[in-house]
Amino acid sequence: MLRGIGPLELILILILMLLAATYFVPCIIAFIRKHQHAVPILIINIFLGWTFFAWVVCLVWSLMPVRREYEN
Repeated sequence: MLRGIGPLELILILILMLLAATYFVPCIIAFIRKHQHAVPILIINIFLGWTFFAWVVCLVWSLMPVRREYEN
């Protein structure tokens, strides 16, 4: 029989959502800033972001200056 979600399950779901959002912060920043390397940042973050070092590298990379190509 199914029952409603209790407070403990709700807290667990919220914590998991917060952790997932934190994990993808470098990707979110890169796509919001329209970084020219947003896709490589996403791929590296997905596969290596679980290592703190790679996550920090992706974060720093996403915060690097974005090159804009201006049309004449």
